[in-house]
Amino acid sequence: MLRKLMRKLTINCILNQATRLIICVPILWTTQFVACVKNDRVPEIISALEDFDYEKALEDFNMEDCANAGLYPNIWDKDDEDLVDELIEEISDYIEGLRDFYKKVLEAGGHALITIY
Repeated sequence: MLRKLMRKLTINCILNQATRLIICVPILWTTQFVACVKNDRVPEIISALEDFDYEKALEDFNMEDCANAGLYPNIWDKDDEDLVDELIEEISDYIEGLRDFYKKVLEAGGHALITIY
């Protein structure tokens, strides 16, 4: 799921950063994406997740940027501060969960299977 933050961060930058963290070998790409992250890449992913200042990135979270990028689901036209707060919390939880997941993979010496459907 990460690219280095070189400009003012918007949700597009956050998504681009997160995408680069999933350093993987694609196995299947049809209506679903399936890939394997080999265990030799796990330390690099953990390092990138720990170096990524997602809290700073989320300071610039903007619903309009999400709408302009055509991100799914199409909820970005709502002018709802509570929704923004919920989304920021959800994104933060997912990033922290991803970091914890890869630490467990490292401890187990395993590989990770990534699916997007």
